[in-house]
Amino acid sequence: MEGQPFYSFDDYKLHSYELNEVKNPKAVVQIIHGMAEHAGRYESIANFLVSQGFIVFINDHRAHGKTAESLNDIGVYENDIFYDTVKDQIYISEYLLQKYKLPLIVIGHSFGSFIAERYHELYHKHSALIVIGSSYYKNDFSVIMGNIIATIAGLLKQQNAPAKIIYNMTFKTYNKEFADRNWLTGDKTEQQKQRVDRYCNRIFSYNFYKYFFRGISHIYQSKNLGKIKLETPILILSGQKDALNKNGDSIKKLSKFYSEIGVRTVDLKIYENARHEVLNETVKDKVYADILTFIKENVIIDEKDKKEKKIKWL
Repeated sequence: MEGQPFYSFDDYKLHSYELNEVKNPKAVVQIIHGMAEHAGRYESIANFLVSQGFIVFINDHRAHGKTAESLNDIGVYENDIFYDTVKDQIYISEYLLQKYKLPLIVIGHSFGSFIAERYHELYHKHSALIVIGSSYYKNDFSVIMGNIIATIAGLLKQQNAPAKIIYNMTFKTYNKEFADRNWLTGDKTEQQKQRVDRYCNRIFSYNFYKYFFRGISHIYQSKNLGKIKLETPILILSGQKDALNKNGDSIKKLSKFYSEIGVRTVDLKIYENARHEVLNETVKDKVYADILTFIKENVIIDEKDKKEKKIKWL
């Protein structure tokens, strides 16, 4: 993929990729990547979607990848990284809708899934939401503790320091659950690629986590849930061995959560033996196919399908 600058709502320069060499495109897919990684890791799914007739847009977040001014700036951000990233994605959506005038599908992975969930409460012009590698964190002890630790670090003027305490509580602990010490994926090739990637494997700052945990807590507030457009379909994907959501238990709660507040369509798929990054797992072909099926069934419905659905409904 060839990168290019994208200037966001506050003229902040984001390194981005806009794959638009598609004949008769069906829709636009906006991908929101995870924490401590970058957009380039999504080249495979992006190319797949392009081959299926979709325009794809993805950017490196603030304090991530090539958007960061240097490798030392990765994970360090002075302001509210959570809401600035949410606002980036809303601004990008407006740009894409105005430029292409096509249905918009949003995919969020891990950190990006939480950004996408808050985005979903604030913005209603997308046609579908796909959440990958997420979890259900309402009143979760780890989020409460993480916020306390990050806040205290800020008071001690360590807000830009690597959040080693939080890292040890989370990612380091997750890795210990696997013999190969990799909680992200069981695919050996992907493990090696991630291991040598200079834009990955960095410990983010306490200030980053402070705003991240605060942002997560806002997702579950009643006043925010009431803003969700219930007609917008949601697809939730997870590995059965994803340590982030307690091996699938918490992702089931997330699915139930959206169903109980009245979302009309909530599809959940959990992939056996897969870990956190199902897009980079040995089952990724199945994951890609499930994403495509969901989009076709809920967003891109051709005239034949419309007629069949109408007859069946009548």
